[in-house]
Amino acid sequence: MANKKYTLYFKGINKYGHEHNFPIISLNLKSMDEYTSNYDCYKSLFNSLPNEIKKYIKDNLGNMINFDDEKNLSKHFFITDSDFSPIMEILFENDIDVLYIDQDELTNLIVSEKMTRLELQTIKLKSSLNKAKNKYEFFKYLYETYVKDQKVACMIDVYDANREFSNLSYDELMIAAIATDKDNIKVLCKKLGQNLESRRNLAFRFKKLFSIINDKNSRITSFSSVNKRKNANINSKELYDNMIENLNSFSKKYSKEYHE
Repeated sequence: MANKKYTLYFKGINKYGHEHNFPIISLNLKSMDEYTSNYDCYKSLFNSLPNEIKKYIKDNLGNMINFDDEKNLSKHFFITDSDFSPIMEILFENDIDVLYIDQDELTNLIVSEKMTRLELQTIKLKSSLNKAKNKYEFFKYLYETYVKDQKVACMIDVYDANREFSNLSYDELMIAAIATDKDNIKVLCKKLGQNLESRRNLAFRFKKLFSIINDKNSRITSFSSVNKRKNANINSKELYDNMIENLNSFSKKYSKEYHE
C-alpha cells in the first residue's frame, strides 16, 4: 500500500455559497507528510502554493474566507484517501517527529507510559488525576479504534488483567490489558506499525499524550537523523506539475458546471 494516494484538499466556497473541494496535490502518505512538514501552519502552507493556484482559489473559491487568519484557514484544509471526508491531521514542521521517529523508539516510549494498577484503579474510582485519565483515554482510543471487533483482539493477553481486575466488563478488561501490560503494547504497536497510516496516527496520538504528561509541547524523538532524511522523497518540479495538473483538471470541470 506504499503507493496508495492521498490528496490534500482546500474546501472553498464560491460566490453562490456552494462548497467545492479543490485538490491541491496527490501523493503517497510519506511524501505528503514530507511536503507539509516544510511549513509551520496553514497560512504558510497556503502562501507557499504556486501563484496561479492561490489566485484561482481566491478568485473562485474564496468567498467568506479570511486568508490571513490561521484559525479560519485551518477549517479549509484536509487530507483524505477516497471521498471528501477528512481522515487525518495535516503534519506540520512542529510534528515532524511523528514522521521520523523510529518504530522501536515509539514502542518503547509507549511502554514507558503504561499504566500501573493503582492508576487504573484510580480511574475506576472517577478520580480527577488528569495524567492518569489521559493515559487511560489514549489506551481506550487504541482499543476502540484498532482492537475492538478486530482479529488483533485475539492477540491480547488478558490473563494478568483479569486476575487483577476481575469485576470489569469485557471492553474495560481489554483496555486494562493493553494499558498495563508491556507485551500487549508491543504486540499492538507492531501490528499498527505495519501500516503507515495507523503508525502515523499512533505517533500523533502518543505525542499529544506525551505533551500532556510533560506539561509542554514536547518532541518524542531527538531528531538525530531528521536532517538526513528530511524531504528524501520530495521533487520540487514534480510537486509543481502535480499541483498544476490538478488545477487544470478542476478548473475545466468547474467552468463546465457554471458555464463560465
